[in-house]
Amino acid sequence: MSPGRTRLSADAPLHPYFDASSVVKLVLKEDESDALRSFAAPNESWVSSEIVVAESARAVRRNAAVRPDDEEALLARLRDVVRGLTLIALDRPLLDRAGRVEPRSLRTIDAIHVATALALPARVSFVSYDKRRLEAARSAGLQTASPGAV
Repeated sequence: MSPGRTRLSADAPLHPYFDASSVVKLVLKEDESDALRSFAAPNESWVSSEIVVAESARAVRRNAAVRPDDEEALLARLRDVVRGLTLIALDRPLLDRAGRVEPRSLRTIDAIHVATALALPARVSFVSYDKRRLEAARSAGLQTASPGAV
């Protein structure tokens, strides 16, 4: 694990696992952003796969294409958010596990997020706004959350 807010432990309360769809909502002002911030605020341990760094940056840059003057400020905000995450490194066992995540039609990046959350020693709440990821996470036995989603 890389530096983050705190170490995860199996006997602690649920830790939020943030995928890129949730990280982006912490950077951009979207409908669910305030509810997500309220949900995340009391938690000490925020965790994600290290793949969220590139995935979130690409999403922020896509959004910034509409407002190019904001791109550097948005990427700086993203770096601040990512610094608050405990990032889980991709390794061969994790990638092997991702290859076995159901359903078979699930995209690779989605399977990596689900496999990462499943590999954690702590209980997690899989926080996402991506319907495919949420369904895969629930099917794998993870608790899920989409604060503010209707």
